[in-house]
Amino acid sequence: MQKVRIFFWSAALILAGHTLGYTQIPNAGFESWSQAGEPDGWKTDNSDVAKPVTSITDAHGGSTALQGTVLDLGAVRLPPSVTSGPDAQGFPVSAREAALHGWYKYSPMGNEVFNISIGMNWAGGTIGAGGLFITDAQSTYREFAADISYITGDTPDTCIVSAAILGLAEQPTAGTFFVMDDLAFGPATSVDASGNVLPASFELLQNFPNPFNPSTTIQYSIPLASRVKLSVFDLLGREVAVLVDGESAPGSYRVNLDGSRLSSGTYFYRLQAGHTDGGQAGEFSQTRQLVLLK
Repeated sequence: MQKVRIFFWSAALILAGHTLGYTQIPNAGFESWSQAGEPDGWKTDNSDVAKPVTSITDAHGGSTALQGTVLDLGAVRLPPSVTSGPDAQGFPVSAREAALHGWYKYSPMGNEVFNISIGMNWAGGTIGAGGLFITDAQSTYREFAADISYITGDTPDTCIVSAAILGLAEQPTAGTFFVMDDLAFGPATSVDASGNVLPASFELLQNFPNPFNPSTTIQYSIPLASRVKLSVFDLLGREVAVLVDGESAPGSYRVNLDGSRLSSGTYFYRLQAGHTDGGQAGEFSQTRQLVLLK
């Protein structure tokens, strides 16, 4: 799986983004926790029996941060999951935010990923989404930036942010954990100071909506003329669809996947790309997961 790109910003830009973010994202620094051990303004999968989501004092800013740990409950593993809103229904927004920024640590013990996802809704429907799949261990705080892509021109009224550890075709390994702190809305990573919106690098975004039925949109970026192949695979590694296979000019693209002929379940989609003079698409490769629910 392709390593996730991480972006750093100047101190002034980070401060400005945090000031904006704290006024919009509830408990964005995870400084406020209930007596039951829940982060105020967020919904977790904690219970009276097990609490995979906890508060820790090893914070990036302030005094506390949020940690999610995969727990071993004997026959099953309980992965951590946290979603914005006390009822997991998100929080109000009134602008087309470009990206979600934040700080994280990650310690995988096996074949699992740390997933951060953002959904922008209007009138009960999804009009924009973004997210990251982080696979590499990170022992010190590092910034992440997840661009948000929109499929309509509407201004969202609700934002849902979630973070979780996901297993890849198996239960996640006990002891795997992430730490998250200081969330904020900020500028998109694909736009530089000059206003140039051509992509600066290859990138494959999370499909939206996800889960989906029967269709979903996949977006990817190509910074230079390339040979591109975008394919979908089942859990056994069999190629079940080829969405793109040919030469592409630089730019950002959206492709629709029609799953009406596929069975419900988990699939993977992979982008392969390379210079047109290389003859084959193999210099860049990134894979993401999607779920079809019928």
